Amino acid sequence: MGIDEITEEDFIHSGIDWEKFDPAQTQGELPLCDKKRPRPHQQEAINATKEYFSNPKNARGKLIMACGTGKTYTSLKIMESLEPKITLFLAPRTLSNHY
Repeated sequence: MGIDEITEEDFIHSGIDWEKFDPAQTQGELPLCDKKRPRPHQQEAINATKEYFSNPKNARGKLIMACGTGKTYTSLKIMESLEPKITLFLAPRTLSNHY
């Protein structure tokens, strides 16, 4: 029988809302953290993209945002809302070698 170590990081990333957790009152289901929501600048990009693609003449586009602003997450949210048949993500080779 093996031993599993549970770290502080495991608790932090568990998805459980520990501030709402009360072992005396929790019966079966654990209180979960709210799902991640887009930040205001991301929501603005999502809305603008949806509006852009609502015109049938617009079949292609680029999402250009600064480093660290959540382009990947924003793209995911755009894809979820538009449900495209095909999505293509491109990254410069110099960046893809770092992963």
